[in-house]
Amino acid sequence: DVAITAVNLASLLNERKLLDEAPALARQALENLRKSKPGHWRIAHAESVLGGSLAAVGDYARAEALLLRSYPIRKASHDACSRYNRDAMQRLVQLYETWGKPEVAQSYRKPLEDCLSMRQPA
Repeated sequence: DVAITAVNLASLLNERKLLDEAPALARQALENLRKSKPGHWRIAHAESVLGGSLAAVGDYARAEALLLRSYPIRKASHDACSRYNRDAMQRLVQLYETWGKPEVAQSYRKPLEDCLSMRQPA
């Protein structure tokens, strides 16, 4: 539970642009989850949060590896448009936009927009 809370705090720190603390907290939470919950989908969640943290500080290659590894696991364990998957797609869009790869960003933006439009009242 502590590791899961730490991942959520790291995600909040990312959102608030407190980037000095987020990567270290996400990394520690990921290590703890790998030890305590091997094979659990929350490891993919922690990898995604850490990937978002690394992308925000410009470590694009490591961020990409984490985000691409975690995304299919998250997708398989939750509804395609769940909050977890929307967050994962958003992190991929942000990574590729800031990395200067808008065509790759678009491949994740489209399904994200589809999910968001399904949530809107007609």
